[in-house]
Amino acid sequence: MCTFSQTSSQGSDPGTTAGLNFMMGAGKSIGGWMTSRSNAKAHNRALLKNYKYDIAQWNNKYDRDVIGWKNDNIDNSLKVEGEWQQSMERLADSDLQIYDAVGKSKLATQAAYAQMLSTGTGEQTGRRAGGTTKKAAIQERSY
Repeated sequence: MCTFSQTSSQGSDPGTTAGLNFMMGAGKSIGGWMTSRSNAKAHNRALLKNYKYDIAQWNNKYDRDVIGWKNDNIDNSLKVEGEWQQSMERLADSDLQIYDAVGKSKLATQAAYAQMLSTGTGEQTGRRAGGTTKKAAIQERSY
């Protein structure tokens, strides 16, 4: 049979009390350390989440800027293309006017030459203006 004996009149022995106090203190200390570690992990997770959010924001802004820059380049090239097309149309119109004027001047020259040959005895007047000049002009045209 086992018998329990008390060594003090207060009901507990000092070594047991000290051990229990130590274990209670150690438990509180370990619990506090675990809580602070858990809080640190949560804080780090929040920082990492904010960091990733900031990176995503920067990438989105960069992508929008690149797209805007490309759109501006396309707009500028279309503007230059339109101006080039207009200048080519103006050149074509001026060339057409030049060719039209040259054609009209050739027709006017031909009409004046024909009128000159068909009136009178030709270009010479006076004593030597006989039919020879007119006859020579007619013979030149017949060849």
